[in-house]
Amino acid sequence: GANSMFIDREENIWSSYGRGVDKISSLRFKNFNKDSGLLEDEVASIEQFDNGTYVFGHNAGLTLFSGNKFRLINLKKNLNNYMHTRIMDLAKDSKGNVWIASAQFGIGKLNTRGTIVWYESHENLNITSLTVDDNDLVWICTTTGIYILKNGKFENVTETVQGSGSFRKIRKIDGLLYFLGFGIKIIDPQSKKLLKTII
Repeated sequence: GANSMFIDREENIWSSYGRGVDKISSLRFKNFNKDSGLLEDEVASIEQFDNGTYVFGHNAGLTLFSGNKFRLINLKKNLNNYMHTRIMDLAKDSKGNVWIASAQFGIGKLNTRGTIVWYESHENLNITSLTVDDNDLVWICTTTGIYILKNGKFENVTETVQGSGSFRKIRKIDGLLYFLGFGIKIIDPQSKKLLKTII
């Protein structure tokens, strides 16, 4: 099944799954995989820089794709544990950086030159998703709760947003944050208050 779906500024639909990523621009579509130039076949997440370069997240790192050129960023070589590098989610901030959620490696900030600055948690968090709010605050879902990245440090805001729980994905819609897990929690990022729980 699909791992992630993304609609770019030209209204192309990108769908990723265990065997690569599909670009659907009409009834015709093109598949990209390792043989095409991706780091690996499985694509878990997709984002796009303002310059049009696509960022694909894999188990072992990232692929930057611009036009017909692929640039590979292999994170596996930097860690002993292969699964710690899995790129779970990607999100763009207002400055054009792409934020990276890596399962247990931490949060990374990728710029258009391909440089990554990593922010690691010392709490052994299992990160599942992230998003960036309208004030460029990075919100992080983990299997144990909700965190924000404040001044380069992970701050637990689970109790502030009323309740704990396991969250699989987080998405920003119309300025509000939607946390998906066992139900949906809708949070106002300004006040960090829970607005609604949908079971």
